[in-house]
Amino acid sequence: MSHAQTYYTTDSTYLKQKNEGDNVLRGFQNFYPDSAVFDLHNFTERNTLGALGLATHQWRFKFRNDALGFRLYPLPVDEYQIAERDINYYRTKGPYASASGIAGSKEQQLFRFLFSQTFKNNLNLSLKFNRYTNKGFYLSQQAFVNNFYINSNYETKNKRFGFYSFILINNIRNQENGGLKTDTSFLNNVTENKELLPVQLSTALRDTRQLSAQFNPYFRLSKADSSQQHTQLFIQGKSKFSYNTFKYKDLQSGSNPFYKVFYLDTISTKDSTRFKQYYNEVLLSIKNNRLGLNASAGYANEVNVVWQKNDSLFLNHILKANAVYSHSFLNPDTVTNKQIRFNSELELASIVSGANAGNIKLQSQNQIVFSENNHQSRFYLNALYESRSADYMFNRWYGNHNRWKNSFTAVQQFQAQLGYEKKNVVLRVFYQNISNALYFDTVSLPQQFRGSISNVGVEGMYRLILFKHLGLSVAPTFQSSSNPSIYRMPLLSGKANLFYTGNLFKNSLQLTLGTQFETYSPFELMRYNPIIHQFYLGNRTEVGYYPYVDVYLNARIRPVSFFLKLENAMFGFGGNTYYFIPGYIQPDRAFRFGLTWLFFD
Repeated sequence: MSHAQTYYTTDSTYLKQKNEGDNVLRGFQNFYPDSAVFDLHNFTERNTLGALGLATHQWRFKFRNDALGFRLYPLPVDEYQIAERDINYYRTKGPYASASGIAGSKEQQLFRFLFSQTFKNNLNLSLKFNRYTNKGFYLSQQAFVNNFYINSNYETKNKRFGFYSFILINNIRNQENGGLKTDTSFLNNVTENKELLPVQLSTALRDTRQLSAQFNPYFRLSKADSSQQHTQLFIQGKSKFSYNTFKYKDLQSGSNPFYKVFYLDTISTKDSTRFKQYYNEVLLSIKNNRLGLNASAGYANEVNVVWQKNDSLFLNHILKANAVYSHSFLNPDTVTNKQIRFNSELELASIVSGANAGNIKLQSQNQIVFSENNHQSRFYLNALYESRSADYMFNRWYGNHNRWKNSFTAVQQFQAQLGYEKKNVVLRVFYQNISNALYFDTVSLPQQFRGSISNVGVEGMYRLILFKHLGLSVAPTFQSSSNPSIYRMPLLSGKANLFYTGNLFKNSLQLTLGTQFETYSPFELMRYNPIIHQFYLGNRTEVGYYPYVDVYLNARIRPVSFFLKLENAMFGFGGNTYYFIPGYIQPDRAFRFGLTWLFFD
């Protein structure tokens, strides 16, 4: 009899993964699916425009690591895309699948699916698919998000040859309503039917599509070594093609006073940008498992083609080097599987000639991991220095309503993040010093700050269980900037949860029932320009201290997890300041339901 629907492995080595990068240097790490139910109800980050799939402003400082090279413009929908750095390769002891479905008020639905299997010939095939649909809480907010990738990794039994490859597709289509025409009616009566509130735009549409395909083969040049204790020499190549289109269309722009300036067509707007990239690299790699030290160095080039009315060509020639070091201070035993391990990665890249000549990146990521069976804690320190040319959008843009040509200089920044993570404790400290920062001013034109800005962020989480069942968790965030007129964010924000938790029916049911309180201290707001798809400084409007209160039930009956959630339970009683961007309202009271099913074997 098949047990595929109910079997749940406790083997911590059943599934291994690593993310896209220098794939030859870094090994696969054990990846055991998270079985905790404390945070099931937090299934996605809050969208600052109030609807899943729309642009969202990222005000929380995060350690950001992008490959050195040409960049078109900062996408405010990164939250709903799978980036190349987020692609995971897997190794499994058998079939593995995870399927999640989430539904709720206003026709908001999410579906996430992951499947991976490693076959007997050492070939792994993995597939990931996300689909989000959302009607929105008021007019012209509908959004559709589709993410898909299929990847594979393979190595011959004699380990002479192998490859990594992927095909990635991101597709986001959404309406742009430009925000409410006036918020007077809403502020006077928050319970008013939102579909009766007039909006700035009713026929504007945005379509963002991205396609990437990559093949990364490698060959071992040294003799076979079954013990893998001698130095091994590899040569690896990587070829990638990506094609991206960004379209904004409004067939009635000529009759809408929202559009102030017309350069090309006074009847309708069909702004379109196309971006193609051809990327190739070759690296010589050295691995020594006895010393735990691996390194690679080589050359890469990229050809970038941007179309906005006319084609523009940008070439870059890049020198690259990577190093990975790993050392075990305590080897695992057969009883407790205790282990202490230090991992360190170093990356250096420099553009020696081309459109972005002089750009440089130096990054270091370090962590100490303490593990015992399926429990793990880690300390980590990440640091990054880079000098990077301004994104294409800041220096030149050609559209029906916006046009500029600038000569902004490279942006220099130093980032560092120190953190500690354990089952019930999280602490992260972030620091950034940035020179020549780029932003959009009060009339949504690109500007560069000639000077240095320092940003600091501290966030944490502490969870306490009393009397085996009564739980309390707090997750505060503190952020500060030396230039708060450009970096606008709440000084203090956070979540607090009060809940009951327990394992019932002879540990067959894991349950958490609770309420979550979330709030933000007053801060100056950004505004959103749908025409250029960017957030800008706008005028000085403050908001804060609205009590976002959710009530939820999370449960798991292995291998099934599910949640029930009532969002914004204080709607109608907590005031009228539940928004983060002027003209864009957060959802009213809403009900959500979600279910995740894991399949092993």
